[in-house]
Amino acid sequence: MVERFWKAHGLGNDYLVWTDGLSSQSNELTVQRVVKICDRHRGLGSDGLLEPKRSTRADIGLQIWNPDGSTAEKSGNGIRIFAWWWSVYQNRVVGTTPFTIDTGHDVVSCVVDRVLGIVDVEMGRATFDKALIPTAEVVWARSIQMPDGRSVCAYTVGIGNPHCVIFVDTPSDFSKIPWREWGTYLESHVLFPNRINVQFASVVSESSIEIRIWERGAGETEASGTSSCAVACVAHRLGFVGDKIEMKMPGGVLKVEIESDWNVRLCGPVETVATMETDL
Repeated sequence: MVERFWKAHGLGNDYLVWTDGLSSQSNELTVQRVVKICDRHRGLGSDGLLEPKRSTRADIGLQIWNPDGSTAEKSGNGIRIFAWWWSVYQNRVVGTTPFTIDTGHDVVSCVVDRVLGIVDVEMGRATFDKALIPTAEVVWARSIQMPDGRSVCAYTVGIGNPHCVIFVDTPSDFSKIPWREWGTYLESHVLFPNRINVQFASVVSESSIEIRIWERGAGETEASGTSSCAVACVAHRLGFVGDKIEMKMPGGVLKVEIESDWNVRLCGPVETVATMETDL
């Protein structure tokens, strides 16, 4: 059975929305199908797949799939892309009226600005509690040895999904360290029972941070919404930045705002790539 997908990206971080998901008569998505569809050479290609779900506690539900077939608790760019699809392509929202998405783990509020092409999402509350992130032990300013013998100073935070943040002195340092290899190693480190997203960050100013991203289940990505929120929260707690931060990534810039209770808002653009069909 041929089924339709809508593809969009947030600063190069691309996702497929299974537009037939609510009405499909085929089998539900499986790990094997997701891997095939997300494959960039043999499938449609993406950093993840977004499956619409019915929800009794929000306007619409969402299941987020990683390209390796695992599921994610939350994705900032994924939610923003899904919100654009629901608002614009499904015509379910009038103007800039707020609406809610049930991620299966929590409910987030979204506002879509069709004129500016941006989506603002309430990402929920950041946590530094090891049981909620989760981590096996407290990981805050903790030294972790890498396979090449060097050590990094790690900080962890949860923003609906787990994150490990490593700071470098300047953006030029990204080219001086094997951060992709380190990200691979840290993603599945014994300290992180559910695996973890890894960011390497350089504080540029009190309102700007540059990052590189190793995403759990996806690898290197050009941009990430939850990664942006995670790094901003760690840097804010350490006193490096204020409460409004521009997060600079290879794909572009996202804006993060941190409230006094550690609730976090994320704002950035969404761009359509294509409507696609497949019988995978």
